[in-house]
Amino acid sequence: MRNCMSRFILIAGVVAMLVIPVGALRAQNWRLGVMMVPNPGGGIRIVQIINDSPAQRLGLRASDVILTIDGRWFNDPWMARSYVMNPDRTRITLVYERNYRCYRVWANFYPIAGTVTDVGTEEVPRPVQ
Repeated sequence: MRNCMSRFILIAGVVAMLVIPVGALRAQNWRLGVMMVPNPGGGIRIVQIINDSPAQRLGLRASDVILTIDGRWFNDPWMARSYVMNPDRTRITLVYERNYRCYRVWANFYPIAGTVTDVGTEEVPRPVQ
């Protein structure tokens, strides 16, 4: 019985070690709170916003198309995510399109904590690629 219990504790410990990093990785992947796909007309289309996420606090909605991030065009959601999730980044400016109108939103963004502060928005002309 004692040998069986020792094996159980060892297996449980190994499983816990595997589960914790996977959970941490999943949380990090969702820090922005958006699911995005390439947009056929350029930019990145948002297909889903997670409640109470940085993206929601920025005022983004599903079907918005992100055109630029800090003045750079992105057509690949993974490249955009990598750019935004840089731990050294503390400020972000997005230009997105909604219903044929373009808006610029800016905020202090802390990707490690997944927090957004000092959000501002204004309507702007569509940027040229």
